[in-house]
Amino acid sequence: LRQLTLLILALFLVVPGSASRAADAEQRQLAFAAGTAPAASDILRGKYYAQNHDGQKKDYRAAMTWCRKAAAGGDIEAYYLIGEYYEDGRGVAQDYSKARNWYCAAAMRGNPEAQAALGGFYEHGLGVSKDLEQAYYWFGLAAMSGNEDYIRERDHAAHRLSSRQAKYIRRYLGLWQPAHLTATTVFGGCPLPSDGLR
Repeated sequence: LRQLTLLILALFLVVPGSASRAADAEQRQLAFAAGTAPAASDILRGKYYAQNHDGQKKDYRAAMTWCRKAAAGGDIEAYYLIGEYYEDGRGVAQDYSKARNWYCAAAMRGNPEAQAALGGFYEHGLGVSKDLEQAYYWFGLAAMSGNEDYIRERDHAAHRLSSRQAKYIRRYLGLWQPAHLTATTVFGGCPLPSDGLR
């Protein structure tokens, strides 16, 4: 009965004009603690703990726990967020290699933020050997989302390659399709075209 009551209260909190802000925050906390928050997916819980709510401190360890749970269920955004936490050392020790693996898992499934992050890793040599061809490839995939920042990054990377290199990689960009892989399939390394990219 208590959980049902908390669920009803949590659902009420998303209706405009609900109780005061302090009461909203307290009820959200209770709903999350009871596991009955509105749309209480693991990824939403992870995001909740990674943000400030009414003066509460961010809890990246809790965010990582919930994101890992969401990733175990195949949530692509969770793969990306875990990569971000490893890249920045939030809730875990900073580890570019692990960040790259998680970004790769999200990127291969079509997440443009993760694709752009991988482009940056290859551009700057973070956890990988610096490789402008790989950077162009990943920025190129991210740019397909239409995001202007990713388009600029792609174009910037293209100017640092020969026209032959850029043309060759563009051919692969036109063939790319998101993968439907398990995380373990990807973690050995991103399966990229290798003939000519090195």
